[in-house]
Amino acid sequence: MRHHNEILTPWGTCEDVARHLKVAAGTVRNWAAAGIIPCHRFRRVLRFDLMEVEDWVRSGAVSSLSPKIVQGEHS
Repeated sequence: MRHHNEILTPWGTCEDVARHLKVAAGTVRNWAAAGIIPCHRFRRVLRFDLMEVEDWVRSGAVSSLSPKIVQGEHS
């Protein structure tokens, strides 16, 4: 049972995360498909725990990506 003062996890879409990171939404989708960025699938819907994404950014993971991966050209 949840208490009224319990903080709920803020969920975001690819577009929300893309706006925050200043990259294309397709790049975020590519990162998610490659397992690069933390995400969750609810059936066919892709959602991002914004706190996890922020922790991922603060960990320096974004800056360690190669330019090709940042542009969504992973293989």
